[in-house]
Amino acid sequence: MAIVYDPTIYGGSADNIIYAGGGNDLVWGGAGDDKIFGGTGDDKIYGGADDDRLEGGEGNDILRGDEGDDRLLGDEGDDNLDGGIGNDNLSGDEGNDVLNGGAGNDILSGGIGNDYLYGGTGDDFLAGGEGDDTLDGADGNDNVHGGNGNDILSGGLGQDYLSGGAGNDHLQGGAGADELFGDVGDDILRGGEGNDALVGGDDNDVLYGDAGRDTLFGGLGRDLFYGGAGSDSFEFHTAQDSGLGAADRDRIMDFTQDDIIDLRPIDSNLLLGGNNAFIFIGSDAFTAAGQLRFAIDAEGNTVIQGNIDGDATTVDFEIELNQTAVALTQDNFYL
Repeated sequence: MAIVYDPTIYGGSADNIIYAGGGNDLVWGGAGDDKIFGGTGDDKIYGGADDDRLEGGEGNDILRGDEGDDRLLGDEGDDNLDGGIGNDNLSGDEGNDVLNGGAGNDILSGGIGNDYLYGGTGDDFLAGGEGDDTLDGADGNDNVHGGNGNDILSGGLGQDYLSGGAGNDHLQGGAGADELFGDVGDDILRGGEGNDALVGGDDNDVLYGDAGRDTLFGGLGRDLFYGGAGSDSFEFHTAQDSGLGAADRDRIMDFTQDDIIDLRPIDSNLLLGGNNAFIFIGSDAFTAAGQLRFAIDAEGNTVIQGNIDGDATTVDFEIELNQTAVALTQDNFYL
């Protein structure tokens, strides 16, 4: 084992502990399980073969894990981290950092700042942290979390899970059967190819199922749904998921007869115990609680209306099929 203090260092084949100290340093760990600390300054640190720990310290640092299962920590400054080959753990910490997992099943954490995270090949875990981050899982079945801030998330190839966190986020599933969760904020979700599950969360979201048999659930707020190609399911879990009137109700923008509207989680009659199914009455007027009907408004939109509170004269929630005059039947619903 060697302990070295120097601005330009080559570690060789031993298991080295290297403290570069102040200044702009250039360090190669070489073979062996190395621990390299950049200190202050803008450092370039290369781990080399085997399982290394690289810490940039203060300054704008470049860290390369190369081969092996490496641990890279950028610390302060705007850092550039690349795990290389192996199952690596990368942390940007403070600053606007760039993290590339490379090959292997990697863990990437952006920390504070507006960071860019790229998982590379393998099944990766990406967490943006604070700031407006861009995260791309790339190949593999990835787990991608935006955290706080207005983030852009992409799953890439594989079956991915994307969660936007707080902020107005943009989520793109890509190829594969993906799960997308917008969480808090006005989010845009795109499933991409495959049979995807999209959940908007709180606030006013836009959900695009794209290709495949997708499931879309907006949650609270005024949401817009585009099912895209394929037979899609639009879910509503409570009467509060879609409001009343054109300014507040959810809108399904491209409903077709191959799609389904799923109302099964909603109790149709609050006066009775349990979870009661709706009774579809076509375009007839309400006569009792637990009924579901539709009407065509002045703009030619089909408006679905539900009554759940026992007052047969009131509408308790509405769902709009935008610019679509559809003669709905019971077969268009899961009641």
